[in-house]
Amino acid sequence: MQLFHQRWILRLTVPLVLAGVLWAVRAPLLGAAGGWLACSSPLQRVDYLLIMPGAENTRPLAAAALVRHGWADAVVIPANVERPGVQDQIVPPTHEIIRRVLALRGVPPEQIIVLDQLRSNSSWDDLRALAEFLQEHPQATAGVITNDYHVRRTRWTARRVLGRGATPLVFGAPTDGFGPDDWWHYRDGVWLYGGEYAKLIAYWIVYGEPLAWVVLIVTAVISLLAWKLKRRGGERSAAGVRG
Repeated sequence: MQLFHQRWILRLTVPLVLAGVLWAVRAPLLGAAGGWLACSSPLQRVDYLLIMPGAENTRPLAAAALVRHGWADAVVIPANVERPGVQDQIVPPTHEIIRRVLALRGVPPEQIIVLDQLRSNSSWDDLRALAEFLQEHPQATAGVITNDYHVRRTRWTARRVLGRGATPLVFGAPTDGFGPDDWWHYRDGVWLYGGEYAKLIAYWIVYGEPLAWVVLIVTAVISLLAWKLKRRGGERSAAGVRG
């Protein structure tokens, strides 16, 4: 009986100690998690700069600054699938909002290209539109502008859409109010950074290699078998103590 109580005390103590350690080092761990997502490419000059739709208060502003300072010749905007509000003419489409912001920030109309042949509905579709555009401009260089928390998934997706040998340039615009080093202090930061990890996992599953599925399934089976064996061993030990 004493051995049984000692095991339960150990089972309760270890998680509490582990939780305390994780809490004590939460800042560097969460900062590293944010920095892993915000892996922006070094700034380089490109012919075309694709703006990922969304965050119209940051991404178009960063893109306009890059164009005005000569880092890109033109901006490329993918047209999204029209939402009900757009269809009812309540709000303008996303690409039109981005175009207006660029114009207000001094980008001339001839340097703004809207890709409306493929109506996109995801980051994957946005980069497919860029890939089709680059097929018509095979000698051109291109970069992508998005927010810092979205860089990792954008680069991963771009490599699969543009080809295995591609080395896509993805530039991360800062997010208003928080960044990779303090995102967990803010509700929007937790929503965006935490949600981005969930979306990245979903992209790995949907668009990743079949080998990833095999590894995932094998790992799950091995973990389940190990858990069952450990549980059986614990039940036998408990039975021996009671006997």
